[in-house]
Amino acid sequence: MSTICTFTITLVAVAQEKIDVMRYEYGVTFKPSVVSDEVKTETVYLDVWDSSSRFYSEGYAKRTERLTKTGQLAFLGVNFDMSGETTFFKEIVVKEIDKQYYVERISALLKIEYPVNIVKWIIDSATEKYEGMTVQKAVGELNGRTWTVWFTTEIPLIEGPYKFKNLPGFVVKAVDDKQDYLFEFRKSEKVQVPLHFYEYEKAAIIKEKDLIRARELRANKSLKQDFAEKGIQIYLEDTVENQQSMSKKIGDNTNYMEWLKK
Repeated sequence: MSTICTFTITLVAVAQEKIDVMRYEYGVTFKPSVVSDEVKTETVYLDVWDSSSRFYSEGYAKRTERLTKTGQLAFLGVNFDMSGETTFFKEIVVKEIDKQYYVERISALLKIEYPVNIVKWIIDSATEKYEGMTVQKAVGELNGRTWTVWFTTEIPLIEGPYKFKNLPGFVVKAVDDKQDYLFEFRKSEKVQVPLHFYEYEKAAIIKEKDLIRARELRANKSLKQDFAEKGIQIYLEDTVENQQSMSKKIGDNTNYMEWLKK
């Protein structure tokens, strides 16, 4: 399809306070779509400070960094940004002392609150070696997937990627029973990040059934409708092919890490 696209989006100048965090980097290998066997590999970050943490993709991290500079896109509705960076991994989890939030932007920024001990683990007492570290294995279920994780006490932290937290150690590897998602710890380093994260603090708290409904509503919209609601003006060559493409329903083939129920 031959297209000429112009994006018109309001830019927001942002100056944010930064904080020092310990960043734990993971590689994630995953299947983003339920209609394709294509596998993607991306980098994801677990930023930890005080009693809080944030888990998100490298692509989202780079957007956040730009938001602290001269003013960038305050827009997370698609899986790309204007610098050419691409991320297919959209999961965002923010953890606090005794609760955690799953964050997602659809028509607006939404979040669901969960307890930090949402996964009930069965821990194997046997130990083994992983990347030079002594680890133990644990198994737990989370909304349609059974997860096997390996954790170590050699990193003095009770944390892990996504919602994998309430274990007596640090999660260095996690894989689901369908082999759709694999997380592997790579390294850690001290970095500075913005204190406020995509204004998630202001996001509406909803229930799982409301998130499912919001996803369904978006899936039934056309690209033209979706862009218009986000303030994006798209200028295309006036061809039948382009018009059909913009009028087609977005649909939803996402291979979610959790299969939520109404």
